[in-house]
Amino acid sequence: MIVDLTRYLQEVNAIVLTAEEFVAADSIARLKRLPVDLGFGLESSAPKFKWATDRTRPIKLRPASAYDKRDGLPPPLLATFGFEASFDKSVTSRAKRARKLARIEGVSTHIKIYRDGQNVEDDAELPVLHLHVDKKDEAQLGPYVHIQVSEKCTERLGMRLAVPRMPFTSCLPTDCLDFALAEFFPRDWSKAQAGAYNFNLWRDAQLARAVAMAAGVLERFEENKKRSPVSILQDFWLAEDVQRA
Repeated sequence: MIVDLTRYLQEVNAIVLTAEEFVAADSIARLKRLPVDLGFGLESSAPKFKWATDRTRPIKLRPASAYDKRDGLPPPLLATFGFEASFDKSVTSRAKRARKLARIEGVSTHIKIYRDGQNVEDDAELPVLHLHVDKKDEAQLGPYVHIQVSEKCTERLGMRLAVPRMPFTSCLPTDCLDFALAEFFPRDWSKAQAGAYNFNLWRDAQLARAVAMAAGVLERFEENKKRSPVSILQDFWLAEDVQRA
């Protein structure tokens, strides 16, 4: 998957500014590092670079207590957000490199949910639920971009289980953060987006990604007349040299 890093950096800046009020005070500095670190990778002379949060210190969201239902107060929860993405700027043509286009070689975003009061930075504290969003590699079965319950989570229940892998709209970490905030703070996050800095750029970019992904999926449907669309969704691959972000 090819991504326009210059445009995406603007998008990261916009969502980071909007998300700041939803992040725990001791994680705000980590959140603000995201566009800085992506900018370093973008301008680096190295053909490949990684962009990631600290594995041992993920970004913590503030406690959430107004999710799930339109009325009532469910039990408060804590959530963390972390990711690792790798980019290759050398695989594109010289013209594309001048436009700061790069291929996403791999990306995985982790969302962990804890009971309020748990120490989320203590490895001994196990999350109630651990989800991750991946762009699969060619050896894997499953949707090209998918969300699943972490194998580490199911292992505690007696089986290390990597399925089901459910189709997801985007593999970019900021889209996953948007998803998490919309789930845990549905009313407040909607209000924050309404007045967000550079929101039109952010919204238009997400829409373009969704349309590009849908077009790729539709191609798979049209190519294979011997399988149902639902079964195709559970195991398909999209061309890597196409710009979808």
